[in-house]
Amino acid sequence: MQWTTRARAAAIAVGVTACAVAGRLITPDAEPVVVASAMVTCGAAAMVLGLCQVRRWVALILAVIALVSASVSVVHGYRGGGAGAWSYIETLALLLMVMVVARNSPVRHATAAGLVGGLAESLLILRLVPASSLLEAAGLCAFWGLGAVGAAAIGTHLRWLDSERVRSVTDARRGQRLVLARDLHDFIAHDLGEMVIQAQVGQVAPGREGEALRHIELIGQRALASLSATVRALHELDDGSGADAAAPDLGDLPRIVEGFAAAGTVPVTLHVEPGLEGRLPRRVSTTVARIVIEALSNVRRHMPDAEFAEVKVVGDGQNVVASVINGPGRRAPVSAPTTRVGLVALEERVRSLGGRFTAGPRAHGGWQMVAEIPADTLPADG
Repeated sequence: MQWTTRARAAAIAVGVTACAVAGRLITPDAEPVVVASAMVTCGAAAMVLGLCQVRRWVALILAVIALVSASVSVVHGYRGGGAGAWSYIETLALLLMVMVVARNSPVRHATAAGLVGGLAESLLILRLVPASSLLEAAGLCAFWGLGAVGAAAIGTHLRWLDSERVRSVTDARRGQRLVLARDLHDFIAHDLGEMVIQAQVGQVAPGREGEALRHIELIGQRALASLSATVRALHELDDGSGADAAAPDLGDLPRIVEGFAAAGTVPVTLHVEPGLEGRLPRRVSTTVARIVIEALSNVRRHMPDAEFAEVKVVGDGQNVVASVINGPGRRAPVSAPTTRVGLVALEERVRSLGGRFTAGPRAHGGWQMVAEIPADTLPADG
């Protein structure tokens, strides 16, 4: 048991003892059965607070104590004297237990225990007010039972808030895992495509076998590093960390473009506005890197003999514009299998940042991918 739980249990015990001493001093003429019922109920409330995470036990405790309290109320009834203060204390203890059970216990157990607890709480009025008829007693109990209804409503509302919080966390983690799945498509597919190109170069270009194998080794190591980062990010999701932390960003564009150019099939140029990296929020920076990776992967997959490829990232007022353009190829575009998951995911991500995304053929041949994203979508990382 943790120290905080011990401290809470000690505080509850001190509070119950203080109430008992105060009640005895205020109402010295109270009958022992009334005092015993109130003390047992207060002790049970302390146990319920201490065991609130043991959901089935708290419902059982409430049901047993409520039956005892209801029996005392029916058998003892109104006898005046000093029963008032003790009955009020017992009422508060029952209401507290009803609220805790309604919030934490399984629905079936909470319903059964809550009904019994509410009945016991409503019968407590019979110790405080004399009833001249059965109808009057029923009316008094119905009025006093409104407290139990309120306690159950509060507990049910808190239960709903807890479930909404859990659902929100689950949805957020599911969304982050989808982001990681898209990362696998963007980054791993890029590296695998590059390895295929290098293997083809080694087959058709005599004397370049060793160079192609070295490139394949480097690309494989990079792919393994990306997989390790993805697995690490999946573990970090359980600790509440974000999924963007391990993703490439604007600062990785030179390495990405260099890896693409190493295949030697398409000449590529890169222009990034100086100082732009430090002004972009992390999520915008990683989105730009995703756009470049997806565009270059598509060039390698569908037009490996393109005349050129041009990557450009510049600021335009309050926006950042990322464009990747490639010229026409000497042959017809290669019809490679694709699910278009990358383009759809990129468009959704850019729109979520308040930007615009277009991808399609150019008028003079080739293909272009352009994204315009507000640079102030999120505050820049400190």
